[in-house]
Amino acid sequence: MANTIKILLSEQNERIIESMRDYFSHKSVEIYFCAKNGKTLLDCIRKYTPDVVMCDVFMSEFDAISVKEKASVLENPPELFLIASSYDNDDIIKRTLAAGFNYYFIKPYSPETVYDRILSIFKPGNLNVNTSVIDMYISRLLHKFEMPSHLKGYNYVHMAIKLVIAHPGYINNVTKKLYPEIAREFNTTASRVERSIRTAVETAWNRASMEVKEMYFSYYALNYIKPSNSEFIAYVSDIVRNTITFEKMS
Repeated sequence: MANTIKILLSEQNERIIESMRDYFSHKSVEIYFCAKNGKTLLDCIRKYTPDVVMCDVFMSEFDAISVKEKASVLENPPELFLIASSYDNDDIIKRTLAAGFNYYFIKPYSPETVYDRILSIFKPGNLNVNTSVIDMYISRLLHKFEMPSHLKGYNYVHMAIKLVIAHPGYINNVTKKLYPEIAREFNTTASRVERSIRTAVETAWNRASMEVKEMYFSYYALNYIKPSNSEFIAYVSDIVRNTITFEKMS
């Protein structure tokens, strides 16, 4: 990511567009706007190659999940995908986050909140944190989840979380980017990485106490759902990133 963040907002509300344009004119941000239409949004992603895309869940032609899937195979896919929606619905929120969206904003939202959230989930290099500190936080959390360290998947999960903290866009490209990079590091195959991570996540989920599950994965725990590989990695990455951000602000 360059020093200037490029944001593409799919929005038709003129009041929101004006407030976003005015706020971001004073930041190191280039912001572009396009109609609330999935096909138009995809064309604009190709044209502007933004770092961040923010759109509604439901759009004409392509919905948000379809746009994200199509954009993920582009040569320069967006690093972050954000949802801005009037729908405060648990099922919709779960489905979009499970699809790899980085954050779900409920309208109305403020430009300040959007900017703060973008900064908080971009690369940890912006946080100026030693990687050993990140390693420590990841290890502590995996220990809380009682993930056995002797499993191959433990090391794969640890590296996956670290990579997603450094490159949030990786969570949108688990099969094509995240698993292959881990496989290269450990001299194995992407399919073996995927299977080993699945085993490690399932083992941790079965061993962790309900208290820990409810603390960190409340939706999944209360609905008796095991998080997928990407959901587990995304959630733990966010926990570590937000913990570091909070401690630096304290």
